[in-house]
Amino acid sequence: MATGTAVPLTPSTPAQRQRRDLILDTALTLVEERGPDGFQVRDVVTRSGVALGTIYRYFPSKDYLIVEALARWSSGLRGRLAATTRDDAGADPAERVATLLRLIAKAVERSPNHARAVLHGMVSNDPIVELAQHDFRATFGAALELALADLEPTLAEDVTVVVYSLLTEHIVAVATGRPSVGGTELQLERGIRLLQRALRAGPRP
Repeated sequence: MATGTAVPLTPSTPAQRQRRDLILDTALTLVEERGPDGFQVRDVVTRSGVALGTIYRYFPSKDYLIVEALARWSSGLRGRLAATTRDDAGADPAERVATLLRLIAKAVERSPNHARAVLHGMVSNDPIVELAQHDFRATFGAALELALADLEPTLAEDVTVVVYSLLTEHIVAVATGRPSVGGTELQLERGIRLLQRALRAGPRP
């Protein structure tokens, strides 16, 4: 059985890149349909026509394949996040952060199985999964850094921690179907409002 201890093959030819893309596209479709619990690598074989051994050369474990498929999904958000940050360039940091949080939250809500897959990756004990989860964090993190660029660095760091906490709680609520206190969407909006008040009040002397 393949494990996360193997080193994933890095495509070096057009044919290898095309094969890797096919595997990822197929895996992402299956995650969307079945969620991480119903996802099986052998189903990727059936749909893609790529041999099981070949799939494991590129993706040494099921969890790693799921997380890399999610990275492909999150890359589709990159342009929207960047555009949102540019469009809100004249807004204050409080409004920019609120816009980013709502955009990500809506994307998660539209795809509960993606939220389940994100949660699956968070609790995976596969040693290479943590390394593979960089794409979403980098995508959202870059937009958030721009949104907070006007803030004093220490305050920006504090806001970043709170934003990621709110986002993680929202993902967990959507993934589990267990609403937060007062309702998942309401809880997020309460958090956003508190952040906005704190940002607009500014740091205490």
